Amino acid sequence: MHTTRQLRVGVMLRHLGDPGGIRVLSIHIARYIAERMPDIDAHFLYSDTSQREWLDDLPVRHVVLPARSKLVWDQRRVPAYARRAGLDIILNTKFSMPLFTRAQKVAVLPGAEQWVVPALFPTLDRLYSRFVQPLLLRSTAAIITRTRTDR
Repeated sequence: MHTTRQLRVGVMLRHLGDPGGIRVLSIHIARYIAERMPDIDAHFLYSDTSQREWLDDLPVRHVVLPARSKLVWDQRRVPAYARRAGLDIILNTKFSMPLFTRAQKVAVLPGAEQWVVPALFPTLDRLYSRFVQPLLLRSTAAIITRTRTDR
């Protein structure tokens, strides 16, 4: 008898400590995955224990991967965990993604503000958007964007 193992999806959630819309969007996506996709073996990945409070009630694997910086977390801790856990997909709802991983990568782009009105963002964010994000996005298997539904 042939059995198929569950699809293993790691959801990057280190930004749940950030205020604003990205937290709300991330919580909605994470809850949707946990509550409406029971065939997925979901691994919710946090950089700090306090980030779990937003989703701790969900029946998924909650994994805290402490790191010294966002860069170390994105590029070292998450790929190392993905390899150990045998993740098939890594999903992030913010503008970052591990460059080197065997897992397929899915990025969520919540908006295009950083490209449309870059002057509203700090210089470091503008440089990241201009040079790093395109490199990360080219390495993804899929990109999910928002569309307006009020029209």
